[in-house]
Amino acid sequence: MRRNRIIVALLIGVVLVPLMFEVEFDPHFSLPRTVTGADAAQETRYQQCVSRQTDQATREALDTADNPDVQSLMIRIRQNEAATECRNRHPERRIQVEEPLSFNLVDLRWRF
Repeated sequence: MRRNRIIVALLIGVVLVPLMFEVEFDPHFSLPRTVTGADAAQETRYQQCVSRQTDQATREALDTADNPDVQSLMIRIRQNEAATECRNRHPERRIQVEEPLSFNLVDLRWRF
């Protein structure tokens, strides 16, 4: 009798999981390894620099020109200049990061 209850519980679980969750089979396995990647702190400084200069360029364009097309052009030109200037100030740094052993078989996402 107990064996029947276990079988029924497993069957109910097998039926309810696909009803309650989106099931995606995503087999993934990787051994521990060393990977070279961008330094997150340096990239943050670069993005903040670009953001500050873009904000300043936007304010200047809105104060200077009345034509929206001219304002947009001024902002885009300044964005390109800011990206180059900030990259020179904050050059890309590559660091080595140790990735641990990872594996994945199934991804579950709540449907509701």
